[in-house]
Amino acid sequence: MNQRVAIVTGAGSGIGAAPAIRLSRDGLAVAVLDKDAEAGERTVREITEGGGFTLAVPADVTDPARIGTAVAQVAAQLGPPTVLINNAGLTSDRPFAENNFR
Repeated sequence: MNQRVAIVTGAGSGIGAAPAIRLSRDGLAVAVLDKDAEAGERTVREITEGGGFTLAVPADVTDPARIGTAVAQVAAQLGPPTVLINNAGLTSDRPFAENNFR
């Protein structure tokens, strides 16, 4: 495949879904990564309905082993990724200093 490949994390909804859809409209193959597999599939359906080439990959970006597996899956099925939108994140209603980040 000679198509550019993008990985968008947190692409199951909102701010992550928007660039995934846009990149697809711009002709890139898009890997939709989200820890919520159902949300990722919704974004994939929207992309494919628009004629885009895409792949849903359930992945929790806090798990380094899963990320390696996800990138390998994207490369095998879509081609080597050339674009990364690292959108996945988390929210907390606690003061920043009280969060327990890994």
